[in-house]
Amino acid sequence: MRPDYAAHLIELGAFVSRGHAGGRYRMQLFTNAVGKKAWQTGTHALPAGALFAAAHTEDGRPGPLLVMQKRAAGYDPGHGDWYYAVADGAARRVLRQGRLPDCAACHSMSPTDYVFLRGSSALQSR
Repeated sequence: MRPDYAAHLIELGAFVSRGHAGGRYRMQLFTNAVGKKAWQTGTHALPAGALFAAAHTEDGRPGPLLVMQKRAAGYDPGHGDWYYAVADGAARRVLRQGRLPDCAACHSMSPTDYVFLRGSSALQSR
């Protein structure tokens, strides 16, 4: 079932998220038009405005919603200018947001501007 918050986003597919909690979650990945173009082309430098939302589930129960959005140059230059947010499974309460060092540390290992694109070893197709 498509979550309410995804009404204006584009679904990219369902994956096992190997990086989030060591592969214990399945996720549906969503993006906006800017992110979709990068996903399709494998763009190595994503433009400001690209947004990705990963809706996680574990054994059919909602898990966290993780969001990342590329911000304008200068937002967080040491970490690719990405903003991160973590919300509860119902996407009703933001638990953490902003410049999140733990998110940036893992995403810095991506060869594609902090985003693990299709075909990445961090994403396993369901």
